[in-house]
Amino acid sequence: MAIGCIILGLSFIVMIVGVRLVGSGQGSAFWPIFYTLLLATGMAIWAFNKPLKRAIGKDV
Repeated sequence: MAIGCIILGLSFIVMIVGVRLVGSGQGSAFWPIFYTLLLATGMAIWAFNKPLKRAIGKDV
């Protein structure tokens, strides 16, 4: 669960950097795509962590 939260936080940092670069004219369309990928990955890890622990056991 902590890994998912860290990835979610990193996605917001990526978006801040992307906005600054695009605002200065140096950015590309890669930033929103990378942001969305990180956000979706972090949310998936965060959301599926508890059901996965219940299904596999407490040892995970």
